Order: sequence, then structure tokens, then C-alpha cells
Amino acid sequence: MLKKGYSYLVFVLLLSCCYLKNYSATIDSLLLQLKKTTDTANINTLVRLADQYMYKGKMEDAQKCLIEAGEKNAKIKNRSCEVFIALKNALFHYKKSEFRLSYELCEEILLATVELGDKNKIAECKTYMGMNSGRLGDFKKALNFYQEAQPLLEATNNIPGQMRIYSNIAGVYFDQLDYKMAIVYFQKTLDLAVKTNDKKIIGQSFNNLGSAIQNSGDSKQAKEYYLKAAEINLAAENKNNLAYNYMNLASCELEEGDAEKAREYNEKALKIFTNFNDPYSIVGCLCVEGDIYIKEKKIAKAVEVFEQALKLAEKIRSPLLLERTYRDLANVYDLAGDYKKSVIFHKRHMRTKDSIVNDEIRQEVTKKQLYYEFDKKHLSDSLEYQAKQKYLQQEVENNARRASLQRNISIISLVSLLLVGALAFLIYRGLKKNKLANKMIAIKNKEILDSFYYAKKIQLALLPSTEMLKFALPDSFVLFKPKDIVSGDFYWMYWVNSETILIAVGDCTGHGVPGAMVSVVCSNALNRAAKEFGITDPGKLLDKVRELVIENFAESTSEVKDGMDISLCKINIKNSPKKRDVSIEWAGANNPLWYTAGNCIIEIDADKQPIGNSERQRPFNTNEVELQKNEMLFLFTDGYADQFGGPKGKKFKYRPFQDVLIKNHTSHVDKQKEELELIFDAWKGELEQVDDVCIIGIRV
Repeated sequence: MLKKGYSYLVFVLLLSCCYLKNYSATIDSLLLQLKKTTDTANINTLVRLADQYMYKGKMEDAQKCLIEAGEKNAKIKNRSCEVFIALKNALFHYKKSEFRLSYELCEEILLATVELGDKNKIAECKTYMGMNSGRLGDFKKALNFYQEAQPLLEATNNIPGQMRIYSNIAGVYFDQLDYKMAIVYFQKTLDLAVKTNDKKIIGQSFNNLGSAIQNSGDSKQAKEYYLKAAEINLAAENKNNLAYNYMNLASCELEEGDAEKAREYNEKALKIFTNFNDPYSIVGCLCVEGDIYIKEKKIAKAVEVFEQALKLAEKIRSPLLLERTYRDLANVYDLAGDYKKSVIFHKRHMRTKDSIVNDEIRQEVTKKQLYYEFDKKHLSDSLEYQAKQKYLQQEVENNARRASLQRNISIISLVSLLLVGALAFLIYRGLKKNKLANKMIAIKNKEILDSFYYAKKIQLALLPSTEMLKFALPDSFVLFKPKDIVSGDFYWMYWVNSETILIAVGDCTGHGVPGAMVSVVCSNALNRAAKEFGITDPGKLLDKVRELVIENFAESTSEVKDGMDISLCKINIKNSPKKRDVSIEWAGANNPLWYTAGNCIIEIDADKQPIGNSERQRPFNTNEVELQKNEMLFLFTDGYADQFGGPKGKKFKYRPFQDVLIKNHTSHVDKQKEELELIFDAWKGELEQVDDVCIIGIRV
């Protein structure tokens, strides 16, 4: 029988372009219109054309239109067009399952939507951020974005936008396995769709209701909903939605025991999703295909298909998708009699599931939405509601004024700094006349600098030497760039025995002298946990380190919340005349682990808690890492990705950081370090380094 969680939702993607009068124009009419328009009208037509191409699954054509629109707007620099293009690019990357990139694009454009004062565009941007947050497993953040978008859509009486919000809120409940509440919000979407006679959303809503009903245990009623949805989507030529109907019908047929009919439906769905270049949904089809092979008792084929699904899911890096593929692999390896792999994937499934679906998240989501609905109802009959509506109308204008004020403050600050600089110059010139004073200042400065450099020597003495690292791990590099003379970042290594090495990269609170002092405390705690207490399991070692760090700071008379984020790896290497066996275990506090698999980066998420005092302390998890020969491991702090620079003075960010690592991961490790440093320095340019940087790369 198909496992719960494998009937799929169609998320409502009616966005701000839907509110334009000529949205319903066909591709042919838009191409004709493109020839007749110029400037902003031409750019807007290109963007709407891109939207229609995406709707038809012609992603390459959509991308060409967006690139052309961007190039044309670069010449006229129209802010409204820039936002329109950026939002459509965010949708483009969302549809390609590039959720982090889509979220980052929205993050960059959000302020511009506020400055424009367009409530629909603000709501659209926040809705995208919610959709991407949900795909990345952060449901509380997703719900926050939906709740921020909802009043803006209500203020403009934007019915399509409200349907989208209801459907996506239902999706949050669905992914938290609260199918009863999901049905409530899907029904709200359907009611509005029927009221407005929106065939597309009616079809989507029938599919989504069927998914929630099927996962509630009523496969028969769910099938009726899927068939209704398919009928509507066929008539409307809505292929993408139709593919979801087919995939869900395949799951129903499988539950009823008709594997042949299930495969027929699933193959139709897979063909459409492949044409649409939709990796997220392709994984869903592959998992259904694997279930069909299990039903047919073709276990080897099922293993092959589920492994294929996992490779694709790891590229997408959606926790929801990984949780489901891990679950299927645990099941199929159990059926195949490979109990070791079954246990490995079962552990991965439970860890991933616990991070995205648990009582705490479910209760928080339910509480937030109930409070929101209660507050909305309570205010609707009060003067406070009127005040709130007035506030919402003024919010965009106020934000725009704040942005303008911020620019003015920046200009005033610059002028003030120039005046202060001029005054400092005059004071300095006066002091220069006094040779004795000048000499004393120089002596004091030298004493301070000498103290800093002596502190640096002490800190470097605590770090593993380059020779020791190279001896332990010959194919490795360390890029260590303190912001100041001393650093809050540090790296640590402990040789357990001739076959086992512990290695870590830590990021302590602060930088400079305060950060360096905390790093000494944390480094000492690592040494004690490994040497004095003999702990080598990464998760348990971090538990002990946290205990020691808290104990150390507890001796202070005032509350100290200092601590660190860390990525800790245990590497076991067994060399024999015939082969070299390497096994890896890892644990992390806030900082993840990256490793290469072919031409992509795989990320293992860290436990979302620091080494130090925190509100809710949980044991740290130890993860087993399966790494192929000659692939790279990367342990790092956030300094590289957070560095400001480039032509617009923005953060470097994690996606370009990954691109640098992937581009060079087959090169010699010294070359990798050199490239990382060159790119960092070029990006930073004349700007100040904002944080300490520490990266360790290891080839195994």
C-alpha cells in the first residue's frame, strides 16, 4: 500500500501578473503585441510572455524572455519593470526546484517592492518567500510570510491572491500531517474559486482536497476528487495540474491493487513533469514507480528507481523530499534483505522527519494561525480594525519614507564623518608640533600592537600546525583569514589513534580579542572532552563540550551567553595492502557539512542550537556520511559567504560559495585554497572584511 505523504499537492501560483487585464492573452497574441510595443510596455509583455511559456512548460523560452527583458530594462532602468522581472525570475527558479536561489532573489527584491508601494507585489514577494521556506522545511517562517501577505491582499480585494494564500496555508498543515485543517483551508480555496468561476483553481483544489482525504485514509473518495480534477484540467488544457492528477490517481490504483493502470497514469505524469523540467515532481513520480515495482515484487528494480530518486532529491535539497525518499529506501532495502542500509536510511528518515514534522512545530503553526484568525475576526467589529486598516494602507508609504530617510541619514553621516576627519586632522597637526606627545603616542600604539601580536602567537600555538594537518590528512587545505589580528574562528584536530582523526572548524561569539578569548575556552573544552573524557562520537563529544563551556562561563558573576557554532568530523581510515577503507561521522552546531558528489554539493544540516546556553537544549546528532573516493569534505564558518563586496556591495552568499567549491573540487587542494582566496579578495575589494573566515577542505 502507498505510504502516507505520497499524494501530491498542486500549489496555487496565481501571482500579481494574474491581475493584469491581458494576462489571459495567448502566446500568439502576446508575440503580436510584442512587435507593437516599446520601452516599458515591451518589457512587461516579455515578462507576461515568459509567464505563459512557464505555464506551458516551455522553460527555455521563458528564460530567454526574462533575459531579454532584463537586458532591455538595464538601458532604461525602470524600477517597476525591474521588480516585475525579478519576481518572475523567482517563480522561474521555484518551478525548477531551485528553492534557495528563488528565496534569495525575493529577499533582494523585497525592499524595492516596498519602495514601489504596490501591495500586490509585496504580497507576491512574501508569498514566494513562504513557498520556498516551506519547500526548505521551515514551516513557521512560511506561515509568517503568508500571514504578512494576507492583509495586503485583503486590502486590495485581491481574490486570486487570497485563494493562493489559503491554499498555501493548507499546504503547511498538509506537510505537518494535520489533514483535517488542510481540508478546511483547501475548501476555503475551492469556495472562492467556484464563486469566481476560476476553472484552473477549481481543478487544483479538487486535487489538493483529494490528497488530504487520501492521506486521511479514504482512498475511494480521494479518487473521485482526482477524477473531477482531471476532467476540469483536461478541458482547460492545464497540463501541469493534470500531471499531479495522474500521479495521484496512480497511487490510488496502486492501493486498489491495479499495478498496470497505476503505471499507465504515472508514466503520463512523468512525461509531463519531464517536459516541464520539474525535478521536484519527477522525484514524486519515481517514488510511485518504485512502489509499483514493490507491488510487482521486483525489488531490485525498486531499489534502482528509489536510488535514482535519492540522487535527484539530494540535488534539490528539500528536507520534505529527502524525508520521503529516505523512508522509501529504508523500506525497500528491508524488503531486499540489506538490513544495514535499511537501518542507515531509517535513521536518516527519522532525523529529517523530526526536524520538519514534530509536535512543537505543529502546535506553533496551529497556534499562530488560530491567533491570526481570532485577531482578524475580533478587530473586524471594532475601531481598532479601522485603525489597523489605516495602518496597512500607510505601511507601504511609511516604509518608502523610511528608505528615503535612511539614504539621507547615510549622506548626513558621510558629511559628519568628513567633518570629524577634518577635525581629527587639525588635532593631529597640532599634536605633531609636540614631539614628546607624538613619541608617547607611538610608544603606546606599539605596546598595544605588540600585545595583539603576542596574543596572535598564543592563538596560533593552540591551532594545529600546517605540518601536523598535512601529515594527518595529506590531501587537505586550510584557509584561515582573521578579520583582525586575532580571531573568533579557529580549527582543531585531535589524533585519537593511528586510524582515527577528529577535526573541527569553530566560530565563536564575536571576533578580535573577545572572540579569541572565547575560542580559547572552546578549544580547551574540545581537548578535555576528547582527551580527559575519551569521547570520540561527534554528537556526544559536542554534548560534553557544551557542558564544559557552560560550566566555564557559569563561574562569572554576570550572565554570559557566549559560545560557538561548530562543524565536527570524525574520520576513520583503515589501510591494508589491498584497499583503503574510509568511514566518516559528523555532528554540527548551527554550521552544516558540505561534501561533493560528482558535480554537486550535498549538505547535511546541523542541529539548530549553539555550543553554549540556549533556550531548549537537545542532544546533538551524529550523522554517518557516505563519501565516494576522491570526493571532498568542507567544514567552514559563515565569514566567507557573509562578506560584502562585488559591484553592488552585497553579500557573497552560500550559492556562489558552493559554485566556487564545485568548480575547483577536482583540482589539487592547494589550487582550491588559492582560488578561494583570490575570489574572496576580489569580491571584498576595498571594503572591510566583516568577519573571520575559516574553511577546511579534505579529500578522502
